[in-house]
Amino acid sequence: MPLGFLAPFFLAGLALIAVPVLVHLTRRDRATPTAFPSLMFVRRLPQPTTKRRRLRDPLLLLLRVLALALLAFAFARPLLDRARRGVLPGAGGRELVVLLDRSYSMGTPGRWDRAQDAARRALATLGPADRASVVLFDAGPAVAAEHVGAAAARAAVDSAHVGNGPTRYAPALARAAQILAASPLPRREALLVSDFQRAGWHASAAARLPDGARLTWADVGGAAPSDVAVAGVDLRRETTPEGERVRPVARVVLPNGGAPRTVPVSLAVNGRPTQTIAARVAPGGAASVTFDPIPVPPGWSSGTVMLPTDSLPADDRFHFTFARGQTLRVLLVRGEGHDGDAELYLRRALGVGDTPPIGVDVASPSALGAGTLAGHALVILHDAPVRGAGGRVLADWVRRGGGLLVALGETSAPEAWEPALAELLPGRPGAVVDRSDVGGAHLASYERTHPALAAFAAPHSGDLALPRVLRRRALTLASDAQVLARFEDGAPALVERPAGKGRVLLWASTLDNWWTDLPLDPVYVPLVRQLATHTARVLPAAPAYLVGQTIDPSSVSDDAAPEWVVESPSGRRQHVGADGIPGLATLAEPGVYRVRPNGSRNDAGVLLAANVDPAEADPTRVPPAEIAAAVGDGSNAPVAAAPAETRAEREARQSLWRYLLIAMLALLVAETVVASRRPRLAR
Repeated sequence: MPLGFLAPFFLAGLALIAVPVLVHLTRRDRATPTAFPSLMFVRRLPQPTTKRRRLRDPLLLLLRVLALALLAFAFARPLLDRARRGVLPGAGGRELVVLLDRSYSMGTPGRWDRAQDAARRALATLGPADRASVVLFDAGPAVAAEHVGAAAARAAVDSAHVGNGPTRYAPALARAAQILAASPLPRREALLVSDFQRAGWHASAAARLPDGARLTWADVGGAAPSDVAVAGVDLRRETTPEGERVRPVARVVLPNGGAPRTVPVSLAVNGRPTQTIAARVAPGGAASVTFDPIPVPPGWSSGTVMLPTDSLPADDRFHFTFARGQTLRVLLVRGEGHDGDAELYLRRALGVGDTPPIGVDVASPSALGAGTLAGHALVILHDAPVRGAGGRVLADWVRRGGGLLVALGETSAPEAWEPALAELLPGRPGAVVDRSDVGGAHLASYERTHPALAAFAAPHSGDLALPRVLRRRALTLASDAQVLARFEDGAPALVERPAGKGRVLLWASTLDNWWTDLPLDPVYVPLVRQLATHTARVLPAAPAYLVGQTIDPSSVSDDAAPEWVVESPSGRRQHVGADGIPGLATLAEPGVYRVRPNGSRNDAGVLLAANVDPAEADPTRVPPAEIAAAVGDGSNAPVAAAPAETRAEREARQSLWRYLLIAMLALLVAETVVASRRPRLAR
């Protein structure tokens, strides 16, 4: 516990100690005169004078020196620089899990320093019998230290740094719950240190802390950053006599309030700057920046849209890749009894845009066969259950790599499906659920980070929760199905499942206006196109990957290879599929990746772009108490983390100067007593 001073300049008063020292060194004894009647009989002798060079009465000198020193120390207002220990009631050791948010929004100036300081203050409260764990988290948790002492935990905090991922609280809290449940110590506590981004909070039963554990928090968010972000880039393709060109259109957003801003937006292609355009962005709004067309050379190219560095630099760049386009052929199978509306809505939605161009052919369920499927990468069954030979041919086509998008409706009863095809569906269709009497159902949650829904990850990019679904089919999910969206009652709305080398997506309602008003909402067109390109395994020319996502290299390249090399923007290489074991590669940093077969040329393969999750820039915050209420029961009331104690507050609480003045007065009394018994020195 080092000693500090609130007003150290008063320590200059220690120079007054020299005064009593000089007095004791230079003072001479005074001669006492004696009266004589006559000096005639007294012999005169010369009296030698010598300079006193040793201290007289060291006890008196010591008392005077100590009194002056205590006076100087008291005016300097001393304090012990140690954190105030918050001791929980009860006996025994304490298990503390520090959950330290390292998402990229923590890179806002000052936030990360405040977060590390809050973690260090909490670790300073640990005693010899206590143990600590440090869990760093963004999209997922990473245990930096587990069941260690305060020094090792502090070292883990000191070595941590801000990452590139978005905030996800539930996985981190679930990991803390596991650590606390395994601890034998009687007192268990988790400290959540974060800026509390609303986009990162989705309640989960797995995130509940064990009985007897409590959650405290330290909110280090502060004021919202002055941030302008590149939320996305769309590539508009043009065909000219000279060849194919792409025109990048960037979307620049200003998530926070304040005044409108004008910012320069720059474009670089294959590392070379090409153009800069000034864009004016309104608070809470977005601006489109359209650049000049770029000729598309053979092979893959990359581009970056850049803004000047601001208080949140992670979202000031957006990377994208592009190559010469190929038309995606889609076969739309329309159910019996449907009029032309389904064909009209889907044709128009798929025909909007050219990234990639999509061509639509229409067929009936009875017309399905090997010849009908040839040349198509995606089949859309719109309330069109298929039976017989056509269903078996379609199931075999999907297993060999085709994409199947299924929308359920009135005729999609369970018994209407060919068994071979029904086995591939992510969920078995059930009874019709009619919610028209209550105004319809809405989507309550959806996976914004999934490639099929990545177009809606950015703020102001559309809200899938707005359209109404009046009727839908109940679903019994397959064991390996992944739910991408759910309704308000928790029922699955959009489900995905792999099928051999192919992929199947299932939407629980129609994609026309029979059962839903989704086609009348602005999100319809980007949703349909995104579902189509994802199901068909088309690598989009515009960016569709987020930092933290994993990819299957075989699904993004036409090459057939047992082993792949994924090279990151920083040059790090991941070998995927070694020893014949299929694997996934994680896109851990923003930038452009190269995916190529192992053993191929360094410039072979395809390019992928990864960008930070734009939802992390949304300044909307979640109250920490809301998270605490969701992860603990009523008997474990969460408490807010106390603010940092300043040195002035600590000095006022300790009040050491009072004790120093009392000691000085005691010394002065002692000095008076000693001096009175030595009258010669006192005078």
